Amino acid sequence: MGTSLRRRVATGPPPVLAFKPFGRRTGRMRRIRKTVTSSGLTVVSERMDHLRSVSLGIWVRAGSRHEPLEQSGIAHFIEHLVFKGTERRSTRQIAEESDWLGGTLDAFTSHECAAYSAKILDEHLPRAFDLLADLVTAPRFDAQEIEKERHVILEEMRLVEDTPDDLATELFLRHFWPQHRLGRPILGTEETLFRLTREAVWHYFKQLYTPPNLVVSAAGHVEHERLVELAARYFDHIPDSGLRPQDTTPKPSPQIVLHKKEQLSETQILLGAQCPGLRSRDRHAVLLLSSILGGGTSSRLFQTIREDHGLAYATSAGTMLFSDTGLFLIHAATSPKNVLRVLDLIVAELRRLKREPVPAEELQRAKEQAKAATMLSLESSNARMAHIAQQEIYFGHQTSYDQILRSIEAVSVDDLQRLAMEIFQTEALALVLLGRLDSVRVDREQLAC
Repeated sequence: MGTSLRRRVATGPPPVLAFKPFGRRTGRMRRIRKTVTSSGLTVVSERMDHLRSVSLGIWVRAGSRHEPLEQSGIAHFIEHLVFKGTERRSTRQIAEESDWLGGTLDAFTSHECAAYSAKILDEHLPRAFDLLADLVTAPRFDAQEIEKERHVILEEMRLVEDTPDDLATELFLRHFWPQHRLGRPILGTEETLFRLTREAVWHYFKQLYTPPNLVVSAAGHVEHERLVELAARYFDHIPDSGLRPQDTTPKPSPQIVLHKKEQLSETQILLGAQCPGLRSRDRHAVLLLSSILGGGTSSRLFQTIREDHGLAYATSAGTMLFSDTGLFLIHAATSPKNVLRVLDLIVAELRRLKREPVPAEELQRAKEQAKAATMLSLESSNARMAHIAQQEIYFGHQTSYDQILRSIEAVSVDDLQRLAMEIFQTEALALVLLGRLDSVRVDREQLAC
C-alpha cells in the first residue's frame, strides 16, 4: 500500500493531557528523553520497545496567532508550499519518496503551532528524517507553485463555507475576538491570501523556521542518541534569526450574531464564553465542566435537548484551549422554529450549574470518562509523538501521568461551581446563529443566567 499524504487545519491545539490507566503500573517511568542541541533545537523522544515503527515529527512553535495582521494565513500557506518542491526534490519526488517509505506523511497548522510528521518502519528513520528536514529547511517557494497553491487554498476556504459547524465556529471567533489574531481564520481570507508575495513568504519562513523555534519529537522503536545526531546534522548549521513567536492575550467582545444562510435546513447554534487556557491551573476543571454539560450521551444537554424534548439530533459542549486563554463552546443544530426553545434549555442548564452543586457521582463519572478517552487516544506511537511535542511547546517540560491524574482527581464540586459562576455570566456570553433564521430574534435578556 502507498503512503497516505494528508494536510490538515487544526482550529485548536490537540489534547495535551494524559492519564495513568492502572494503579499497579503507577511506578513505571515512561522512557522520555530530552536534549537541546547547540543550535537551540529541542529534541524529545519516547522509546516504545514493543513496536517496529517510529512516529517522527518536526514542530514549529508558531501558528496563525503569530502572523502579522496583514499576512493572515501565511503560516498555513507555508505548510502547503513546502510540499511543492525543495532544493533537492521536486513535488513528484516528494510524493514518490513518501510512497517508498510506505507509511504516512502528514502536516497541519493550528493557531499556535504547525507540524510535519511521518510514521514509518524503524529502519527507515534516517530516510524519513532526511525528507522531513528537507521540507522545513530548504523549500524552493517556486513562483508558479505559489500561484497554483493560492487557488487550492481558496477551494479549502469554500469548503469551510459549505460546512455549517466550521463556518459557525469561524464566525464566532471573528466576532468574539475582532481585534486579535485568534479571531482570524487559520486559512486567512481571500484578500490576504492573494496579497502574500514570494518575498513575504521567504521572510516569514527565514524568521521563524529556525532551530530555537522548532521541536523534533519521536515515539516508537527509536534511539534518542540517533535522533539527536540526525537533528544536529540537519539543523545545527541554520542561523538563529533571534525572533521568537509572541502575542498578547485577547480581550473578548461578546456579541449576538445572526447570520442568514438560507440553503441550510437546520440552524446552527453556537453559544460560548472565554475560559481559562492550557497553562491555567483550572484547565482540568474546565474540561470536566464541559464533559458534564455536553460531553457524551449521558451529559445534561444531550439528555435534556435530545432525549427529553427531541429538539436536536446532537448537541455538545467543548473547549478550544490555547496557551493563555480558551473558549467554552456549546453547539446544537435544530430547525428554525425550535431555535429559541433550544436556546432556553441551554441557558437553563447554565443557570443550574451556577446555582446547584454538581453531584459527586456525576463528577466522578466525568473524571472516569476523561481518563478513558485520553488513554485510548494515546495508544499509538503517533499520538505519543504529538503528546510529548505539545507538552514541550505549551509547558516546557513533560508531565507524568501520575501528576496529571492527581490534578484531575483534585477537582472538586466547589471548583466546578466557581468556574461556572466565572464563565457563564450574562454579559460575557456570545451567540452565533447560522442558517434559515426566519423571524428569529435574540437579545441579551434571553441569555440571562
